[in-house]
Amino acid sequence: MWPFNLESNLDHEYAMSLISPLPVTNIQVGDQFLSSNLNTMLAAFSKEYCLTSLDPNFDPVYPNTRPGGYNSSDCGVYDPPSVISVSYVYNEATFSEGYLRRQCLEYLRLGLRGVSVIVSSGDIGTSHQGNSCIDTNSGNITTNGTDGHFTPGFPASCPWVTTVGGTQLIPTNSTWKNGTSWNSFPPETAFSISDPPSSSGGGYSRVFKTPFYQHSASRSYLNQPSLQSHLWNLSTAGYFNPRGRGFPDISAVANDVVAYSNGKLWRDAGTSASAPVFASMVALINNARQAVGKSPVEFLNPFLYGVGKKALRDVKTGWNSGCGVTQAFAASDGWDPVTGLGTPDFSRLLELYMSLP
Repeated sequence: MWPFNLESNLDHEYAMSLISPLPVTNIQVGDQFLSSNLNTMLAAFSKEYCLTSLDPNFDPVYPNTRPGGYNSSDCGVYDPPSVISVSYVYNEATFSEGYLRRQCLEYLRLGLRGVSVIVSSGDIGTSHQGNSCIDTNSGNITTNGTDGHFTPGFPASCPWVTTVGGTQLIPTNSTWKNGTSWNSFPPETAFSISDPPSSSGGGYSRVFKTPFYQHSASRSYLNQPSLQSHLWNLSTAGYFNPRGRGFPDISAVANDVVAYSNGKLWRDAGTSASAPVFASMVALINNARQAVGKSPVEFLNPFLYGVGKKALRDVKTGWNSGCGVTQAFAASDGWDPVTGLGTPDFSRLLELYMSLP
């Protein structure tokens, strides 16, 4: 049985080991009675958001007056760190459109405040929290994961966060050493395993339109001759919205990762490892820029889809799956809704960001 704290341990162990001696902040929400969510976190960063944007239909109410409950609202009392890593994915279909749009705009505001929000794309391909799909007749969420339309994950589908998908190394009989070319790194394919059934979360939002920075990349993917017929059939059958915000934006290794919890090592997998690894890269880049008097990198996506592509290795093989579709979206040339733009080369990414004002 998996230990209950393996998820948070994994995030902290990878982030702390990669960015040491830089500090890592644990953002914890909820108490022993109320299970909180990302809106609770955002309320702690903004008094205005706390007072005007929480929805009691979805969000727990604080202070919690029950004996032993958390007896404070923490309304706008904390400054956000310059990089936030989120390894949790909800179903877009769980929330109202207004709720999703307001929370997504708050991530944009964090970006304008100099904060980079990095989120995982999920581990169940085109179905998300609870292995969910959307019933083709009722439009309600189902949890069997075997039929229905694709259900995008949130906040992964928000255009104002950077969403990280998953890859895995292709087994070879070669010995690999650090080098300066892509050929010095083992080949990668999209993350996909059979036990438990998992693959890189990805797809298209049903709420948010394709953002300005992604128009060309998404159009190129949808029009690829080898995929066009397959994608047309899926979209016309209602499986996904081709005019939506596509995710993920980039990827990192998600398979065969190791975490220490409850006195032993655990072999794990998922984009819960990918997101903190990339977030750690961003934190190190911020530290290097600030050391020479430059500002943090803020919202990343326009850069990544532009000049930043020079620091990303395109992952061109593999599929994700879900909702009864074994091969849903394919990894391919350029951006795709499985591995995004590819996997980052930290040295190249650092060099590019250090060249900016």
